[in-house]
Amino acid sequence: MVIINSTDIYDSVMEMYANDRNITFKIKARRLEEISKKIPEIEQLTVFFNSTSSKILKTLMSDDSNKENLLLDLEQQTISLINKKCELLIKNGFPETYLDDIYICHLCQDTGYVGTEKCLCFKQRLIDKYCDIYNLKEILDKENFNNFNFDLYSKKVHKELGISPYENIQLITNKVKTFIKNFNSTKENFFFYGATGLGKTFLCNCIAKALIDKHTTVVYLTAPRFFSLIEDYRFNRNKSDSLAKYFEYIKNADLFIIDDLGLEFITTLTKSEVFNVINSRILDNKSTVISTNLSLDDISKTYNERITSRFLGHYTICQFAGDDIRSL
Repeated sequence: MVIINSTDIYDSVMEMYANDRNITFKIKARRLEEISKKIPEIEQLTVFFNSTSSKILKTLMSDDSNKENLLLDLEQQTISLINKKCELLIKNGFPETYLDDIYICHLCQDTGYVGTEKCLCFKQRLIDKYCDIYNLKEILDKENFNNFNFDLYSKKVHKELGISPYENIQLITNKVKTFIKNFNSTKENFFFYGATGLGKTFLCNCIAKALIDKHTTVVYLTAPRFFSLIEDYRFNRNKSDSLAKYFEYIKNADLFIIDDLGLEFITTLTKSEVFNVINSRILDNKSTVISTNLSLDDISKTYNERITSRFLGHYTICQFAGDDIRSL
């Protein structure tokens, strides 16, 4: 079972960016030292370039009536200095970009953010970190659509469904695959319910795998672990900044999966927090997938009307039925 519960992964990823910047800074420093020894003329050009840049800044801030002409002249000087530097580098066997700033990710320049949005590389690093810490790669390499065996489901008509479990799981899987295909354009929520051993968790893992492969951020928690985190935080057992960040990440993750809802101990506090998380993700148009072994009647009895109404009104309800496929 997949349980993601670390509160320090975000900070760990940010440390990775700091390390990247430190490494590339040292590489550039070594290159500058190398070039200053082999091509001393470039060091003098750099002095002229910095002087010209200062003049441009002063001119921009001045009230000189001839400002435009001065700026044009300084711009031409800058271009000339850059061209001379490139010529010297190439003449001595170096690429013309040898002294440019170095970035592992040119999109975010190794900050993790493009403007206020997380860079694609940031999301991928979060995903990779989760996979490393919780061995998700091994789990998801086994539990994915390539290994989904429809033949484990009976082809006899199920009285309650009106169709066979085999046909039913194909219908559910087709809905899920459409959801994954259109994930970036059309948001949807799923509520999987049915007895144990019918493939709900397996299908949740299939969804996680498919979306992770598309560089989507996925938080996957069992319901007992999710409720435990809520209680730790709300009862001041762990009021750390990292845990607060983790709850913020749950709120903002592209996909939040809650597995085995109904196994946890329910309190008024936890019901309220579950509603807050589910409702905020609906309002923010963020997708959530929930699985439970409870029936819809049991869900309505266990949780309050506000939560149940969100499930029924904003989730695609999928009933799993048939025999326990784990015993086959």
